[in-house]
Amino acid sequence: MAHERILIVEDETITAMDICERIRALGYEPLGPVASGRDAIENACVLCPDLVLMDIVLRGPMDGVQAAEAIRSTHPCPVVYVTAHSDRPTLDRAKLTAPYGYILKPVNERELHVAIEVALHRHRMEKQLVESKEWFRVTLQCVDEAIIALDTSGRVTFINPVAQSLLGWPEADALGTGALEVFNVISEEPASPGGIALERGDKYVSILTKEKKNVSVVYRAASIAIGTDPAMGTVIIFRETSSDRKPRPRRGNRR
Repeated sequence: MAHERILIVEDETITAMDICERIRALGYEPLGPVASGRDAIENACVLCPDLVLMDIVLRGPMDGVQAAEAIRSTHPCPVVYVTAHSDRPTLDRAKLTAPYGYILKPVNERELHVAIEVALHRHRMEKQLVESKEWFRVTLQCVDEAIIALDTSGRVTFINPVAQSLLGWPEADALGTGALEVFNVISEEPASPGGIALERGDKYVSILTKEKKNVSVVYRAASIAIGTDPAMGTVIIFRETSSDRKPRPRRGNRR
């Protein structure tokens, strides 16, 4: 049995009570109903519902689209529109608020149930993705090696504190800057086109920091890709070395 709490925003009393009963019968907990955009915003902030069923035509000067936009900026919960309006201008305005569903009146219980379940599932997946990205970001911030991530155009999208310190590039300056400016390779063994080699194995190079200081580092770079999809970018992992030359391999004992 579901226990999600759903705020109902509907200005027609009979319709609002009908939706409340349907919501309760489906196993959810109905909140409200409320009939104005202002009340919708206040209740969303105070009650923190798991989902909002929002009519577009409401009492007062604020309509449902405006209320949904305000709710999205203050309380990140999914909004599903329940309305009798399907004209293009209304749809275009509604799409700008990134709704999780759009149901036309009269409300069909099966369609309502599907829309709610899809919206709740999508919101859970998006929340998990945000949490995973934050865990990943914090983890990379804490590792001992320097890390830079690039987008497909070769611009920096992430730089951890170790890389910032080693390269002399604060995060605010590095983000959005071209990789070859931040990770400025001035020599490499062997030399590689473009300055950053994606081949396997360590690369020993000299780089020029933002303060024009010559630093020797060893790095590896790899494309970021999922399955057979095109690469989404590149990650560079590196650390400072005592020499800009790759250590020679040990030779066997001479007889």
